[in-house]
Amino acid sequence: MDTKINPKYFFFALLALSVFFVAYLFKPFLTVLILSASLSLVLHPVYKWIQSKISWQSGWLSSFITLILFIIVLCTPMFFLGKVILKESTDMYKSLTSTYESSTVLNELEIKIEKLLPDSVDIDLNQRVADVLSIVSKDLGNIFSSTLNTLFSFFLVLISMFYFLKDGHIWKKSLIKLSPLPDKNDNKIIDRLKKSVNGIMLGYLFIGFAQGFLLGLGLYIFGIPNAALLGVIAAVASLVPMVGTGLVALPIILFLFFIGDTFSAVGFSIWAGLLVGTSDEILRPIVIGKQLDISPLLVLFSVLGGIAVLGPVGVLIGPLSVSLLHSLLSIYKDK
Repeated sequence: MDTKINPKYFFFALLALSVFFVAYLFKPFLTVLILSASLSLVLHPVYKWIQSKISWQSGWLSSFITLILFIIVLCTPMFFLGKVILKESTDMYKSLTSTYESSTVLNELEIKIEKLLPDSVDIDLNQRVADVLSIVSKDLGNIFSSTLNTLFSFFLVLISMFYFLKDGHIWKKSLIKLSPLPDKNDNKIIDRLKKSVNGIMLGYLFIGFAQGFLLGLGLYIFGIPNAALLGVIAAVASLVPMVGTGLVALPIILFLFFIGDTFSAVGFSIWAGLLVGTSDEILRPIVIGKQLDISPLLVLFSVLGGIAVLGPVGVLIGPLSVSLLHSLLSIYKDK
């Protein structure tokens, strides 16, 4: 009696175990791999242009030059911006601490706020500031302790980008050969995912950067302190649907009115409303166009769901998952 296991079953069981184990090994670097692959897709046209200018079309040299340009154009300004933000964060923390200790300004501000609210509402502004300072002081330690880990992750992103740019086309062909789907459908899925990545990276992130820059510039023009730090916060807030940079601009405007700086309050209101507020409507059709062929409502929930389940990397994985499902449903409908 032949009790030997069917070779096909054994092979697929071994394959499943190998895939599971390798995925488990790569799990700590999921964010690095997704970010580097996404950046490589965005930079791929630059890579192809550089390769066309090199007579022997060296893949490694084109990839290396692309990374150098990426570091110079994007990372160098980010480094100096980071230094400014770090300084402004420290100055803001010291200013808040001294203001809390003197409490004169806070008491005046608390009196003005209480005049606008019903008598039944009581605001202990000093306690609220104390809570914020406690949180900030704890987070500052975490920020400094994670600096080394961030630098190491950035180094891994650069290395991964080098190989994604150089060998990405080879890996793409291998995936198409391994897939049991027709090549036409494989290319359709890959093209849709590429458009989604470009739409997210060039769309949401670029528009967020532009709005944060414009808001920070307005803060600087009207002499409001910590313009760089607040501009970066506004860039992150721009990803929030409906309200966007208003999460940062509105409290600043109200604060300026409270302290009696009417000129800056009115001027910054006009700047934030006309220039920053309308920049999204102007830039979005130009930058994104039809890159994301998905309903904005689905994009919203995919981003929020991705962040809730996977953390920051969910900003990319969420819309990509919806885009993949959209492609599969489209193929199913055609067949």
